[in-house]
Amino acid sequence: MEESVEDIVHKWLSQHKEGSLNNRSFRDYWRRTVPLIYAPQPNFNPMHIEEQEEQSTKLLTDPLHQFIAGSSTPDKVYNSIRELDAAPALCGYVFNAGEPTYGCRDCGFDPTCVLCSDCFKASPHTKHRYKMSTSSGGGYCDCGDTEAWRSDAFCSVHAKGTQGICMSSHKQLDPDLVSRIQIVMECIIDYVRDMLTLSEGLSLPSDLELPDAEPTRNPNLYKMMDVYCAVLYNDESHTYDQVIAALERAIKCTKKEAVTFVTFIDREGRCVIRCSGFQACQQVKSAMDRMAISQASKPFIVKIFRSHIQAHQSFASQLLVWLDKLLEKGNAIKAIFSEVIFSCPSGDNMTMLERIMWTDNELCKATRIQWHKLFISGLLMDFETKKRFARLFTKHYSKMMKTFIADDHEHSVCIVSLGVQLFTMPTIAHMLIAEEAVIAKLILTFITECTTRIKNGKLFPLSQNANLSNLEQGSMTPTEFRRVQFILFDLKYLLGMTPLTWTDQLRKGFLHGFNQIIKLFCMMQNMDPVTRKEGSHVEFEQEWEGSFNLHIKMSPILPQIVDWASSDRVVLIKAMRMLLKALNEHGCEGLQKRFMREAAGHTVCCIEYDVSKSPVSMHIVLTRLCGSLAVQLQRYDLSYNSPEFPTKDKPSLKEFIEPSLRTLVMVSQCKAGMWRRNGMALTNQTYFYRNVRCRQEMMDKDVLVLQNAAALMPPDDFLISLLNRFNLMSWQRPDYETTYLWSRDDDNIRQTVVILEEFCQLLLYIVAERYVVGVAQVEASDVTKHEVIHLLCVQNMTHSSINKQLPEGTNHETGMEQIIDDIADFKKASGEVKGYYELKTKFYDMYNIFFYHYSKEEQSKSEVEHRERCKKLGREVCCPPPPVPPFTPAFAPIRNIFNCAVFRHLLHEVFSRWSDERSKSVTETSVQVCLHLLGVACYEELHTPGFLTNPGELRQVLQLLQANNSTASLLSLIAWTRRKLEEAFPEKEKPAGSVDVAADSVTSIADAAVNAAADTEELDEKQRKAKASQERKQKILNKMAKMQKNFVKSHKALFSEESTVEDRPSESEVEQMEVCDLMPDEMVALGPKQTLPHSTSFSQTCIVCHMDESMCQGAAGSDESKNLLVVGVMVQPSTVLARRRREFNTLDQPLYLPADLHRGIHVSSCGHPMHVHCWKLYYIKVIQKEQRRNYRMRQGTNIDVERSEYLCPLCECICNDAVPLLPPPTQPLFGGSITQGDILVTPQQWLHGLHVIHTNKVARTVHASAPELSDSLSDEEDSTAVAGVWLPPDLPSVTSRLTSDMNSSCAASNFLKMFTSEYNTTMSNLLPTSDQVMWDFAHSIFRHGLDQNPNLADERILGCTLASLAYTIRSHEEVQRYEGRALLTGISSRQHLFLSSLTATAAYIPSNQCSKQMPQVSTSAAVCVLRDVLGASSVTLLEMDCFSAAVSLVLLLPGIFSPTHATAKGGLQDQYVLQLCFLGHIVQLLLTYDRTFPEDQTPMEDTDEVQEAVLGSWVAAEEEDPMDKECEDSSGSEHDASWLLALFHQSRDAVGLPPLHVNAATLLAHIKERCLPFLRCAGLFFHLLTGCAAPAELSSSVWVPESEYYCLLRYLGLSTSLAQSLQPFASVVKVWLAHPRLLKCLKVPTFDGDRALTVNKLYPLLKDYSEFISEVASFACPSSTVGEKSSTPTICLVCGTMMCSQTYCCQTELPDATKQMVGATTAHAHTCCAGSGMFLRVWDCTVIFRTGKYKGCYFTPPYLDQYGEADMGLRRGNPLFLNAESYSRLHAKWLQHLIPETVSRTLAAASTHVFSIDWQHV
Repeated sequence: MEESVEDIVHKWLSQHKEGSLNNRSFRDYWRRTVPLIYAPQPNFNPMHIEEQEEQSTKLLTDPLHQFIAGSSTPDKVYNSIRELDAAPALCGYVFNAGEPTYGCRDCGFDPTCVLCSDCFKASPHTKHRYKMSTSSGGGYCDCGDTEAWRSDAFCSVHAKGTQGICMSSHKQLDPDLVSRIQIVMECIIDYVRDMLTLSEGLSLPSDLELPDAEPTRNPNLYKMMDVYCAVLYNDESHTYDQVIAALERAIKCTKKEAVTFVTFIDREGRCVIRCSGFQACQQVKSAMDRMAISQASKPFIVKIFRSHIQAHQSFASQLLVWLDKLLEKGNAIKAIFSEVIFSCPSGDNMTMLERIMWTDNELCKATRIQWHKLFISGLLMDFETKKRFARLFTKHYSKMMKTFIADDHEHSVCIVSLGVQLFTMPTIAHMLIAEEAVIAKLILTFITECTTRIKNGKLFPLSQNANLSNLEQGSMTPTEFRRVQFILFDLKYLLGMTPLTWTDQLRKGFLHGFNQIIKLFCMMQNMDPVTRKEGSHVEFEQEWEGSFNLHIKMSPILPQIVDWASSDRVVLIKAMRMLLKALNEHGCEGLQKRFMREAAGHTVCCIEYDVSKSPVSMHIVLTRLCGSLAVQLQRYDLSYNSPEFPTKDKPSLKEFIEPSLRTLVMVSQCKAGMWRRNGMALTNQTYFYRNVRCRQEMMDKDVLVLQNAAALMPPDDFLISLLNRFNLMSWQRPDYETTYLWSRDDDNIRQTVVILEEFCQLLLYIVAERYVVGVAQVEASDVTKHEVIHLLCVQNMTHSSINKQLPEGTNHETGMEQIIDDIADFKKASGEVKGYYELKTKFYDMYNIFFYHYSKEEQSKSEVEHRERCKKLGREVCCPPPPVPPFTPAFAPIRNIFNCAVFRHLLHEVFSRWSDERSKSVTETSVQVCLHLLGVACYEELHTPGFLTNPGELRQVLQLLQANNSTASLLSLIAWTRRKLEEAFPEKEKPAGSVDVAADSVTSIADAAVNAAADTEELDEKQRKAKASQERKQKILNKMAKMQKNFVKSHKALFSEESTVEDRPSESEVEQMEVCDLMPDEMVALGPKQTLPHSTSFSQTCIVCHMDESMCQGAAGSDESKNLLVVGVMVQPSTVLARRRREFNTLDQPLYLPADLHRGIHVSSCGHPMHVHCWKLYYIKVIQKEQRRNYRMRQGTNIDVERSEYLCPLCECICNDAVPLLPPPTQPLFGGSITQGDILVTPQQWLHGLHVIHTNKVARTVHASAPELSDSLSDEEDSTAVAGVWLPPDLPSVTSRLTSDMNSSCAASNFLKMFTSEYNTTMSNLLPTSDQVMWDFAHSIFRHGLDQNPNLADERILGCTLASLAYTIRSHEEVQRYEGRALLTGISSRQHLFLSSLTATAAYIPSNQCSKQMPQVSTSAAVCVLRDVLGASSVTLLEMDCFSAAVSLVLLLPGIFSPTHATAKGGLQDQYVLQLCFLGHIVQLLLTYDRTFPEDQTPMEDTDEVQEAVLGSWVAAEEEDPMDKECEDSSGSEHDASWLLALFHQSRDAVGLPPLHVNAATLLAHIKERCLPFLRCAGLFFHLLTGCAAPAELSSSVWVPESEYYCLLRYLGLSTSLAQSLQPFASVVKVWLAHPRLLKCLKVPTFDGDRALTVNKLYPLLKDYSEFISEVASFACPSSTVGEKSSTPTICLVCGTMMCSQTYCCQTELPDATKQMVGATTAHAHTCCAGSGMFLRVWDCTVIFRTGKYKGCYFTPPYLDQYGEADMGLRRGNPLFLNAESYSRLHAKWLQHLIPETVSRTLAAASTHVFSIDWQHV
């Protein structure tokens, strides 16, 4: 008999009392129980594990709780343990990947000090300069860690933990309880380690293996032993797509199943992909190996286990989770856990923790993460255990790093990632440095792992893009070298906090580590040397990126080393000794050859080394580090020449500066073009040498090295050494031009003068660039100020731009925020212009044109900006050197350069040769730099009077610059220098030997020249402006004259008549639609009083061939010689106007829009005309170009030719078809030759006639060409489908029926004239090609709007065309209303041209369709719409959009009897249709005025009785309307109010709604306000249809809705009294109200009157972004069965739905014929936004635009920081807040259907430098 759980627990407790309980006791139970629960069976699904979890809890984990509790209950025991704990002082929340974290720039010691969302919201840091970021996973919240924060270390929750003493010792617990917990933990840890490190095999440990003949009543245990599992493990070598493709072929699964497997593997680290016999599993493994070979990738990790082994491994993983939950029961349990894990098992000399550390690389991803969580929660929350853990971590660091390098998992899931938790704590870091020599261990590990990349004592780093074929066998790969560099991150964490107090042990530990660092730097000194290539160009580019990447990783460590070494005198001296000794041995080669050099009478022994012929390296880390430490020597009254540094162990000063000098000379020669044959590799190196990412530890340090030497060497010796290395010793000779120059070619001369410029600038850097702490008397803030001032001298810059251009400190801070407000004014963002900083005027004098961080482009741009600023302020236009701060005493000797003979000699040579116009050996730049040097010398004299020893000589040198033509551009600078020299040496202090007369002469000449130049410049400026103004006036006059001539020519007889919308010559300006001033007082577009325009004509220019094409709109028609014009259009489905979002079925596309507008088809255009043949040729070329494009590059294109997309040839707007430019249907009526005549048909007669047409309809025979209609004859619910099921009766039968019904043949005749009169049947003369272009366009609307395959026979084409026109007009009206504009305000002529052509095309389509499809299609559609509008079908009034129904009925009704010979023209019948639909819209508003329903009212369901009730309602409609009597005595507004009130009560009573008291005037105002959008849409539609001129009020710049309401009524031919206009149609109201489904439609709000005026908005976002991400932080991945948090939560900005984007876990199949697997945003955009969606990726703060399956782009988010800038990716981390203006711009793009346009333009702009993205997976 099997033992129960209670028996097992009792047995364990008994053994525990006896002392015989051990691990074997637990394993014996697990051996029999675990396989029954966890062993996978054939066809096992790893996603469905809910039942396993329940059984595991009941049979496996609950017994452990009961055993721990002993005789008590688990809850009581755990509660008693928890009572011993005080409130926690540490948070310790472990971050998941992607979770938000918060740091504080003001309080945090380093960027790794972060808070979780809850602690941050409860802390004072919300008011500080906090920084947001997202976690990579593995870290924990530092709330409560006093070593992580300078202040405010506790949030309000954890501050309570500091008020008492935490009694967490397990010694306070019952020893028996402690013993039980220890036994359980030991057993679990041992079991987990054994199971999860089990290599591939078929057997378990002996104590878990089932015996061959064990008596058991579970035979299933032995049956499972023949089942095997193929387990696929996660790796970082294969992509998702590679694994999915391999699984599809290896296990023969669908792609959806493969995605499920891959998602599980990525989350858990492993997954069973096949559970079957051993042979089948082996075949799967072989298939996966073959797939890896075919993909040319590493093999997949597939292991085969018996199902029993897999069961134990699954249970072991669950035990880790259980153990983590157990630790949450109390701090005492954590203390027990630490004792257990730090203990050594019997017979082992290593602790359990050490064993786990050693085997970390053998564990799967999920297990590693779980172990790390246990370490953090169980060990790192207590300081003492954290120290013990840190010691062991350091002890085994080399082993762990070695396994990490060989591993393929990311750093965040490996055990070495815990180093950041240990090394960033100052106390522990200092302890490890002092006691464990951790620095030395880290560096030795780095050197050891790089052994294969060390040759001849030099390191050769690898870049990620290195050519693997060139690597030696066994050499380190680029990936391995990238992993090795993680050691440098740990070193940076260790050195993050400089010790305030040094001990002997700490000094010893640091110096030991520093010695190892020196060894590494010796290997890096002079690595990757470059030799100048002469003759031919280099064949292969040199590998250089690896060295620079290593330098970038090392850059933050070098300042830390300097800070540590300089914080203690003993350490500094010993470190400097070691460094000098290493530099003496490994500084550089080629120091043996010495030659004597002479200049200005001084002779110096110089090192002979030709940079242009010998190797030179940019990587001289030893030299630069020595230069940095040398600056710090003055803190302890030391110097390079102090006795503490013996001469024998250090290089001479010349040898010291040699490496830096060689590098600077090489960079100078590169600028001179001497190294151009070395290719782009060297060009890139020189760029990064000066780039902000590298210059702080490269160029800046090289200049600092030279400044150190200049302060210690005799100035003449120093300058001669520089001249020698720059190879300018020949140049400085007085006879250079006569003796040396003649034998050189032009290229050599040019190179020499460029090198001279570089030499002069370097000399200026040495004496003038002093903003370095320790070099001059400045602080760190002054250095940052100096840098920012020069950045703002280039241009006004945004906050982020300034930050990017500043070097970051060790904590990734630039220090800009502390100083920026002092030196610049912030200009707030306005519109799309970001906020920017502008330099304050008082800092203009700080500008230095030769600032050493300027590039050539920045130097030129800053000079132009400075001159412009000086002109505006009325200052002298000059760029003199700025004042310089005084040197520190140690660097003050640098000033002696100004007094040395060589310096004076150089100035004399430069100035004298510049004065000689025949000289070719000097340039203006060299002269300008020398003048700057003189200016700096004057500043020194002013600061230290008497410093300059011979000022008279300086004057004489300056006098060499004569005021000739070559000096004109420098006159202002010469004058400034002269004045500054006079200021330094006033008249009374001049030496006796000075030449005053000559000086005065030069000064007067210079000043006169400056004044003359200024006057000439001012005069030239005035003349230039006057001339430009005259030319502009003449140009305008000529243009006006030309326009007048053209106007008179084209309007010979009618130019005094009304004008039309015309094209303007300028396409760039927004052209407003013109309204003629000479129009009639009453302009009417509809009805008998219609005012049509006279014949007009205008021309359009084809943007392809640039030929003008006349477009006549007169009665004369069009001749065949004309060419048809088209404009490109973009057809797209849309849900922008949706009032209710629901599923859309493309098979039921109606002839008009539904009331909720849940989906429509929008058409837009740029309006640029093209000849149709030009357009076709252009489109063919586009297709051919795309076909020639490489297939792998197609995904990055901004057009999809498979969807017929192309770009407008002029403006590059995206299009997918073209609409023909057609005259309006009223064109034959222009001029008044054909009129409506006297058609006396009353509304009642017209309604009766329509009723006759409806009641006498005949059934339609459906042909095979429309198979989708085969079932619709018997289904009245499908009567709103595209093709109707009824046909109208013939004309004679209608005539006879009307004659008998009306007892008047005259009335019947008048009704028929509405269809057969000349006014209605006259057609425009269209060009022959128009028919095909119109039909192609209509088919395109169907194809793109419904996302269908091409099908010219589909009868939905007609309905799509009509509905798209209504939707486009509605969209335009909503945009105008959203922007607060009148109906026609702001419409450009091109927009008007497009909308008119779209309307005309839709009007011609019913007749055009008859020649393309069956003739019955349009007549059947007309009957269908007529039935719906009359309320005679199953469609209720509340289910249709009245405007769209009016459009369809207006365009279809004229051709109901003869579709090929009639089009709508705005006649009486069209007016009646408008009135009928207008009345229907008012009834909709009245029915939805109040939605209070009686509780017992149940709506009628759809049954067969519905149609009978609908038909019977027409009989009641013939009775007298009670509203007639009630309102017939009223007048004016009171009449309208009373009529509406009566209609309101009638409507509610008919539907069965309870009575409601409403004020009549209030009701009238309500209706007027909400029916204005309908009237605006109708007004625009009939304006476009008829071409009738619109009143000026509709184009007014000021929109007055009430005034526009009455204007539209008059324009539409309606009375301003609603009752007078609509009362005649009241009989239909009864029919509408009698519909049995009306109440149901009221309860399900298909029409919402409250939203009639509402413009759809984007989803409202929270104001504070930190609150937003905190709210989203709990969002779980929808596909996760265990509630795992989403890694990339994304919100739809349209509907607010949250989803998990750009992950394979949430991929779904598209609900279309393709069934393609796509990402969450692609699928959601397809259903919610009709393909064009807008999303916000929360963690990245990035907006995503999606259109179609394969296109998308990133866009600026609406969240901005205080500087008006977005932070995509949270790179800066500034607090973000929702900007209403930015969100409004996003809303405008969505509302105007500009998402495809934005995506296209963004992709086009980024196609050259952005890698392609698989947008279908996003």
